[in-house]
Amino acid sequence: MEWRNFSITTAVFLTIVLATPAIAFAQSGGAQAPGGAASTPAAAALDPAMDRLIDRLADSLSAHPESNWDYLDKRVIDLMTSPSLWVLIPVLMLGVILWRVYRVEIRNIIQNLQSVKVGSVEFVRSTAEEIREEIEDWVFRYSPGFHLNDTTPQSSFSMAEYPARRVPATLESPFLPLDWQSATPRLRALEIRATILEERIKVSPHSSEAEPPQGFVRLKTQLFTLLLCMGNLYGFARSRAATPDRPTDLETALYYLQKAATLAPQTGAPQRTTLGYAHFCIGSLKGLSGMELTADPALRAEARSLMAEVVDELMSAEQHEHRPSYQYHLKAYLLFLLGRVPEAADAWGMAADLWRPASPKMYFNHACALTVMARYGEALTQLETAVTIHANQGAPGFDPKSEAVNPQTAAELRVFWPGSTNQAARDARSASGKSFDEIIA
Repeated sequence: MEWRNFSITTAVFLTIVLATPAIAFAQSGGAQAPGGAASTPAAAALDPAMDRLIDRLADSLSAHPESNWDYLDKRVIDLMTSPSLWVLIPVLMLGVILWRVYRVEIRNIIQNLQSVKVGSVEFVRSTAEEIREEIEDWVFRYSPGFHLNDTTPQSSFSMAEYPARRVPATLESPFLPLDWQSATPRLRALEIRATILEERIKVSPHSSEAEPPQGFVRLKTQLFTLLLCMGNLYGFARSRAATPDRPTDLETALYYLQKAATLAPQTGAPQRTTLGYAHFCIGSLKGLSGMELTADPALRAEARSLMAEVVDELMSAEQHEHRPSYQYHLKAYLLFLLGRVPEAADAWGMAADLWRPASPKMYFNHACALTVMARYGEALTQLETAVTIHANQGAPGFDPKSEAVNPQTAAELRVFWPGSTNQAARDARSASGKSFDEIIA
């Protein structure tokens, strides 16, 4: 097609070149007729012939335009004959060969450069150990007049276990009056070092490995514990600017606890001690904060919203295998305050079954919930079990008999008291056939 177009174009060019003088000669008169007159019939005949020739040539050219494939063929020929291409191909082949042969060495060089930037794993590990020693040596100082007990944390490191120690003991007054004047400088320094450690672990060459060294995994476990300490410290130590609606720095506490929950799956430890426990810490903090807010009638709506979130957190803890008895006790207490009594009764039943040694208080709480549900016979059975456990243990503390007639702690059991108009409750009997009066006698 290309050569054909070239031939047609050449023919047109030659025709015009050769025909132009003839046309000019004819138009100028050419051979003079006798007497000097021009031969006008010859010139007149030549003009239409030339026009027809040009039109035919133009039609021929327009009937055979260059196609896309012709253009592509020309570009391919140009590319294949380009010297740059034949230089580039060997270079690319050489690069592929070098990568296949030296890829391991190249990867090692990159990792070494990263180690120079962020420090070796041993250096990061030494940093983590220094932080651990620092928080273990940090002995808390509390506000004057605060009475210490068995659950009071003595150092910042013990804050990691504080919810697990406090919730089984009591749900009342969980917040600590920390001496912030002495604590603030050390806490700020600890936060900075924790942030540096977290960043070094994050950008370490081992962080992207499917099976990193065990030493590196232990570093993540130490960072997880540190984040728990920070979160619980902010969450259970009364804030320097505490207000009735914000007794602690809840936002900062949740920030650290959420980071701990995110890191937990990377520690390689069992879920119940990492991710499940992190959800329990978040639930304990929100739940106890919500219970604190219920004391103020103006804040009860906010308290109920906060406690409703706790139930979901504790459910997440259960799903990740963290299921201690005291967690069900906290869950039941919050559900009871929210008016979800059947769920509270089930949770207290679980707490009573799991608690070791057996707790008369869990059976007593279960009896109160069953009474609200008008399941009077079952309630008396649980109350009788609580009384029996307390008698067998012979230990001071929670006494179901005296608590059952205390208007402040057992208002739900009023239906059993003498003078009650609820005849169904007065006639109810436990599984052993005892009435309320016989059980507490």
